Amino acid sequence: MTLQGDFETLFLASILQLLCNEGKTGILRASNGETRIQTFIRKGAIICVMGSQKKVRLGYLLTSGGLISEEQLQASLAEAQQSKQALGKVVVQKQYLSEQKLKELIHKQAEELVFNMLLWQKGHFVYEDAELNLDGLMITHLNLMKVIMEATRRVDEMSILLKRIEHDQVVYRIAAKSVENEALKLNAVERHILTLIDGARTLRQIVIASQEEDFLVYKAMYSLISSGLITKSKDITAPRPSPEDDLTSALTIYLDILKTIHAYLEPTLGSQATTMIKACRPDQPPENKALFQQLHLNSPQATNIHYMRGVLNKIGNEQTSCEIAVQSFNAFIKNIFDQLPGLLEETSIQTLLKDIKRYLERL
Repeated sequence: MTLQGDFETLFLASILQLLCNEGKTGILRASNGETRIQTFIRKGAIICVMGSQKKVRLGYLLTSGGLISEEQLQASLAEAQQSKQALGKVVVQKQYLSEQKLKELIHKQAEELVFNMLLWQKGHFVYEDAELNLDGLMITHLNLMKVIMEATRRVDEMSILLKRIEHDQVVYRIAAKSVENEALKLNAVERHILTLIDGARTLRQIVIASQEEDFLVYKAMYSLISSGLITKSKDITAPRPSPEDDLTSALTIYLDILKTIHAYLEPTLGSQATTMIKACRPDQPPENKALFQQLHLNSPQATNIHYMRGVLNKIGNEQTSCEIAVQSFNAFIKNIFDQLPGLLEETSIQTLLKDIKRYLERL
């Protein structure tokens, strides 16, 4: 069975209920233009949920909760990349964390991902019956009714928050009011968000930088505004993009497209999805090979962009670099799509193309 279409707030809750009530086994993919979430369902039970930045998000949860140090995280990420293992598995192998504690964290992460997905005001979804390849992934089991009830509560609370927060392109700054004394009253998330407010970032950029779920960021912002610690900036007009901004934007878009393709391949190919994509990297002309040599889709976006900008800056000016990046990525993605017919069903390929199109239309 295949279901697909556009959705609005809480519509996905009905889809999830339907799939679970019918005892389905397959994958529900949902996207809202900037974030993609995959929900794995087996015999009507939600057993695994993955976001487009799963390693970055898990790493943040591990360090922000004080479960492991930043040094331990970096060592684990390096080993996970080298051994092609899941980050959580490496952390347990290194005895930085017990398996039980990791299971609790994975369960919490899965719940938060579904909460966030059900809060999306609109987006696109595709469900397909499929045999699940969960090698290397940690299985959990979510209580669907509990998740839906909590998501409904958050939707109601979000409507209150949005009365104070106009939209996610507003820029906030620290108010003149003394921050030191008031900050003592803040919870951990509010203190974290406060450190990201610099009078330059938009609310959307703060959400991305924080690695917190949208609801938690909006709730923290509401508290900071109400306490008088932050206020809307007088100048919220975005500056005209420079050529450097154009290059970064282009790299970000292409990396997002590659991660979307990887998300479609992973349920079928497992860890081989990364190997397949690597094999499609163009190696001619020589700058193409250098550009993608150290590209890792599981690395943080900023790390990949920093590396590729370094390679491109050695080639020429910003305009030339941008043209080379576009040509190189176009060749890369063409090579991948040339291989897809033997790996995915035609309906999956068409759905993937539609997802990429919708993503580009929302830019």
